[in-house]
Amino acid sequence: MFFVLVMFLDARRDAGWLTAEHGVRGSIDGVELTCESRWWGNQWNVTGESAFPIPEKLTLFVSERGMDHGFWRDLRVGDSRFDARFFVFCDTPALLPILVGEATRAALSNTGPNRHDITLYVRDGRVKTTGITMKDDTQSIDRHLAIHRGLAEDHRAFLARWKERMDAAAGRADATWPPTATLLRPSGALLVNLAWTAPTTRDASDWDEAADSLRTEITAHDDRARLQWSLHEVSATTPCTHVLANRRFVLVGKLPFALPVLENIVRQAQLASVVVHQDRITVGVRGIATSRQIEGAVRVIHLVVDATADHSSPYR
Repeated sequence: MFFVLVMFLDARRDAGWLTAEHGVRGSIDGVELTCESRWWGNQWNVTGESAFPIPEKLTLFVSERGMDHGFWRDLRVGDSRFDARFFVFCDTPALLPILVGEATRAALSNTGPNRHDITLYVRDGRVKTTGITMKDDTQSIDRHLAIHRGLAEDHRAFLARWKERMDAAAGRADATWPPTATLLRPSGALLVNLAWTAPTTRDASDWDEAADSLRTEITAHDDRARLQWSLHEVSATTPCTHVLANRRFVLVGKLPFALPVLENIVRQAQLASVVVHQDRITVGVRGIATSRQIEGAVRVIHLVVDATADHSSPYR
């Protein structure tokens, strides 16, 4: 068969290559591979497709060649060297540091001996990698596989870190998406989850706010109805009612405890929001919470409970 003579295909015979219309197709570890000869320069187009390992509906595009049609905004994953080298687009920018982790960045950065980059595209629950390879580049298929595996590896690594952080805060968490946890406290159980927003317009400030929207939310509820009030951090362009720890907030309703107490927690725990709605209290802190941030959120919950509820009514 002709494709056995092509070195990069012969290097991965475990793909079970079969003849296709313009080349060959095969599969390795759940990655469907298609290789088509360009018929000049001993070059081939290589495509790899697999299931996206995270059960989250989103679009992700990463390319060293720059923007492509429909992907108009260059975003950051939080790695300065990678961000300077690659164009990155995602319609859920808050999740980029989680999606494009260390393993995925390393795999995308490896262009092989001929400096042939690979473009990553995720949409509708499918991962697609595309790139050009020389017929004698025996590691080219491995580089595609590394990107697919990197996404799964980064996903597992994040869930493991999430579980470790919840364990450190005396909580219980499963390595599942979306990440949740339960914090056990003498007064009752608290629920923990990640929350974020997605941009709804093309306005730059909307995308900047969405990129910075990742929050860890800690929620308590009991049988006591309370007056509704909320406190939310806002951007520099939004009018605010209070400045706490040099950050801008809007308070709606009446705070049931002293403001200086809350300001200290804002500073130490990177507090971003507090929402009290009848029997439910939800506190949000910036990013993926550390044990210190979680304890700050728990303290706010205690302040609300102590100010508004009978001590014989524990939250749960």
